[in-house]
Amino acid sequence: MTIRTKLIMLAAAAVAIIGAVWAFNYRDALSKRLEEPVFLEHYIDLQDENYGYFHLYAIENVKDPVRPVRASFPEIPDMRITIGEPEPRERYYQIRKYTVNITEPSRRLADGQQRLDVRNMEVVYSNGEIGRPDIGRITLFPRTAGSAAEGGKPSLQFSSSGSIVIDGFPGGHVTLQAAEPLALIGWLLPEAPHLESNLELYFFKGERNQPRKDPLTLVKLPYTLEAGEFFTTAYTFKFPDSPASPGAMSVYQLNGELRFMRGDNSVFASRYIVQYTPEMDREMILEWVRPSLENKSQETPGNS
Repeated sequence: MTIRTKLIMLAAAAVAIIGAVWAFNYRDALSKRLEEPVFLEHYIDLQDENYGYFHLYAIENVKDPVRPVRASFPEIPDMRITIGEPEPRERYYQIRKYTVNITEPSRRLADGQQRLDVRNMEVVYSNGEIGRPDIGRITLFPRTAGSAAEGGKPSLQFSSSGSIVIDGFPGGHVTLQAAEPLALIGWLLPEAPHLESNLELYFFKGERNQPRKDPLTLVKLPYTLEAGEFFTTAYTFKFPDSPASPGAMSVYQLNGELRFMRGDNSVFASRYIVQYTPEMDREMILEWVRPSLENKSQETPGNS
């Protein structure tokens, strides 16, 4: 073995070690960020005598656990709200599900009121920080006016339980873009709603049949999803396998990352690949709309 060969081998080993250390630190840095729980329901539907409950989800870092400990409506101080103990973590991802209960009715609710807007709630975390819930609706629609198929326009929307369901999606290629400041960018980054649409977003390109490969390729907006490609996030949350029967899914927005989970919490080992059919000849946009734009978003094509 020549000295040149030895030097090349040593250089390759050094590069591999540096790359491994960088990847570990990168992933560790992602996991250490404070990831606030996301409320999936827009409103709390109150039950008899104004009692009610809903769920919130959090990803908890074992080394520095931060959890919601208190919740309240500042304008309704006499309403008692309790946050239950978290359910067991979901494997590696440490997902915690909390049940939030309204345990005592309020005397200040309007007569006959049966809904409370979750966005008016304040949540106190175990590290002393205070935050407000952030929720959104996802709509998939054609760029041009008109139906993509008989029977309605494609849509991807939240149900009342916080799931999203694909309806009438005939296939095609998908372009991710922020058409206006308070659409996609405003929902993912509410503190900076006027950023340009080419910012780096925490969407990661995955590779087929490699569900555990660390996805370190950041995708910039706008981006077109080509045939055979699919998206995953930093911790490989993926859609169900069958494009023909995707089922119900939930989406979680955590500090700029989107996390996907099926209703039965079994999404971790599966993936969703966009289906293509010859009938689809129009570009589709996947757009996130903040609830605060609810009236404005009704003017958007395909939003029903």
